Amino acid sequence: MSEETIRINKFLSQSGYCSRREADGLITQERVLINGKMATMGQQVGPKDQILVDGEVLQNKSNKRKIYLAFHKPKGIVCTTDTRVEKDNIIDFINYPERIFSDKTQWRKMVQNQSETIDWPTEIHRALAQLPEEVKPYIVQPVETPKNISYPMEGQYPLKPTSLNLSKNPTYSGKLIGIKGQYLLFEDQTVFNVRSNEGQVVTLKIKPKA
Repeated sequence: MSEETIRINKFLSQSGYCSRREADGLITQERVLINGKMATMGQQVGPKDQILVDGEVLQNKSNKRKIYLAFHKPKGIVCTTDTRVEKDNIIDFINYPERIFSDKTQWRKMVQNQSETIDWPTEIHRALAQLPEEVKPYIVQPVETPKNISYPMEGQYPLKPTSLNLSKNPTYSGKLIGIKGQYLLFEDQTVFNVRSNEGQVVTLKIKPKA
């Protein structure tokens, strides 16, 4: 019995790496290897073939059993994937061993304005490729062009940021000098992560400028 084969661009799409059109571009740029040889447009691949893109080995996930998790979040568990900042996070609570995307946000670099370059169109296609075929017709195609957001900042970004946790320090006084995403930046290099402190009742007192 012969093994079922598919075109290489379809393989890359099903693996979640990129769209078929982007796969054609990778092949044209000679960035795809099949069993150690340069891939050609329209080439067929099977289960035993080894596929590499920029040196990364890919696996076909199209036949992998999909698992859906339904979760009733208990009180006290925070819906965040930032496991290093929030100990009572939903990721550690569910403790499911496999993830498609890993949210390893380097929050210190973020608040220091050291941005990470991400190919958003590729990542969007990668995320959509994980969805079941019966769901995809109901997905509104996202805008390919990412938006640039300019956050207000007065002064310098913190060199040695310190995270403020209201559970440990219920009171704090400082001068707000900037915002970076979900982070409030203060003059004394204190950083307040709004998302990781969700559920807290906060009273703010704002002093007018002298």
